[in-house]
Amino acid sequence: MRITTKDFHIAWIKLLLFLSLGSILYLLIVNDAMLYKTPLSQVIALSSKKKIYQTDNFNNKDYQQTQILKLRILNGKYRGKTVNISNTFSSSNAYDLQYHRGQQLFISLHSLEKNDDIIITGMKRDTTIFLITYLAIGLLFMIIKMHGFLALISVLLNASFFFAAVKLDVITHATTSNVLFIFGALAVLLLGITSLLTFGRSKQTLILFCSSLGSTSIGLLLSIIILTTTNYNGINFEMMGYVTQLRVPLYLAGSILGSLGAVMDVATDITASLFTLAYRTPTLRFRDFVQAGHKIGKSVMGPLINVLFLIFLAGTLPMMVLAMRNGNSFSYSFSMIMSLGIVQSIISGIAISLTIPITTFLTSWHCSRSKKRDVL
Repeated sequence: MRITTKDFHIAWIKLLLFLSLGSILYLLIVNDAMLYKTPLSQVIALSSKKKIYQTDNFNNKDYQQTQILKLRILNGKYRGKTVNISNTFSSSNAYDLQYHRGQQLFISLHSLEKNDDIIITGMKRDTTIFLITYLAIGLLFMIIKMHGFLALISVLLNASFFFAAVKLDVITHATTSNVLFIFGALAVLLLGITSLLTFGRSKQTLILFCSSLGSTSIGLLLSIIILTTTNYNGINFEMMGYVTQLRVPLYLAGSILGSLGAVMDVATDITASLFTLAYRTPTLRFRDFVQAGHKIGKSVMGPLINVLFLIFLAGTLPMMVLAMRNGNSFSYSFSMIMSLGIVQSIISGIAISLTIPITTFLTSWHCSRSKKRDVL
């Protein structure tokens, strides 16, 4: 497709509008203190005291340092007033933060008479969240246009239904069977929404839905059989941290949702590729589609499993470092921190492996029996 000068100018205009709108919204969010009921302040000056170095029994070195922060209050009845408070932080920032000039902080403020009663309760982060979200949405629209809009709708709907399911679980104090029913139904709902927004009302949607649901269900069923047979040996559910509800059902519910995302990725790649192949080469036979589907599945399965594993490693890395720097062995740290995630990664891997033959068979069967005009 040839790009004309007019198309080039339109692209630049869209980019300028995108940047201008983003700048305006950013300025509005930076200055939205009046929208908050919680007292909000801004660091306008600071000074730091001498560092106090510390070493623990495991030779971990750290230091503590105290800041004197001068804060200007941005909202409420004390708006415009300034206060001085102290903030002690460590270099590791395990339980504290070092603040910088210009940052906006939420504070607990009852009176200006005693600065010792003023406590920093958190940092205002909506500007950072806005910039990341706005950039992601902008890239979606600029790169994949209408499909980007549909992807955004899918994410918003999925997030809404997910929080509704969590709320339902909390309100009803769900039992083992109810937890699996709630999040199993949620998985089916999310799968249906994403499939429809990806391919619309088509046979591709039906195949994607059936193959993803089938492979996820079979993979989870096989995993439950294996875990039950081994009596959950080596899996430390106590590290999940849940104390008001049974841990095992919640763990399995998380495995359902985690597997579903990976399965849909593989199923979408295979389905879209084989349908495109059938549209361009309608004379291909069932065996040809099966071979092509297996090649596609093999090419995406390895990288996808590695991506899931690396995402899991990134989430557990801080706790692994903390555990090992406090004198724990690698085997103990692994069993206590990484065992749950490793098993979930394996469950996802089983589901992904099952997705390839199931999706390939369903798509190949349909494409080999459809004419070119009926494929899509």
